[in-house]
Amino acid sequence: MSALTKRQEQIVTFIADHMETYDRPPTGTEIADHFGWSSHATAYEQLRWIEKKGYLVRERSGARGPLHLSLTDKARHLVDDAWMVLGRIPAGPLSDVAGEHLDTVAGLEDLVPVSLKPGDYFLRVDGDSMVDAGLAEGALVVVRSTQEATSGDICAVWVDGDGGTLKTVRFEDNTVHLVPQNSAYMPTQYPAERVRIQGVVVAVLDMRRV
Repeated sequence: MSALTKRQEQIVTFIADHMETYDRPPTGTEIADHFGWSSHATAYEQLRWIEKKGYLVRERSGARGPLHLSLTDKARHLVDDAWMVLGRIPAGPLSDVAGEHLDTVAGLEDLVPVSLKPGDYFLRVDGDSMVDAGLAEGALVVVRSTQEATSGDICAVWVDGDGGTLKTVRFEDNTVHLVPQNSAYMPTQYPAERVRIQGVVVAVLDMRRV
């Protein structure tokens, strides 16, 4: 019983981030507040299981002293190898794209057919307009952060005034064409000054098969 649940992975990541920011581990109350739990007892129960799985060491100074948390090498490896999932991106009509760090994934390097680089991140596909390119709804795409692309690239793009989407881009003079890979959808075009390339898709993972 060594695998962490998704919530336990989030707790380990929170502890690591807190230690990096404040140079000390969080208290049980701080963990409970961060995850919206009404009682710190829930946090301590989760910490007990995380310790049992080998990702954490809990030490108390004296019978009534404060509880000190330290992450094991196993936890450090998990945190260091985690990649950000920044949110969901519509493969369909334009809409707002979550731009905050929503989650992390780890241990997927062997499933990604490219070498991941610093700055790469994952987005989860929402919609079916790119299904013929292998980007099914729910898939994770690996996005390489860049503001430059060439015609034919599948990109995460932001259109000022309309929002974001995942489409094949084609450039023509001062116009950017956003081309779906599904015959049920029509291409759209925008003046180049309204379109911002946020990244190029370099790989896709169908999480239904993982």
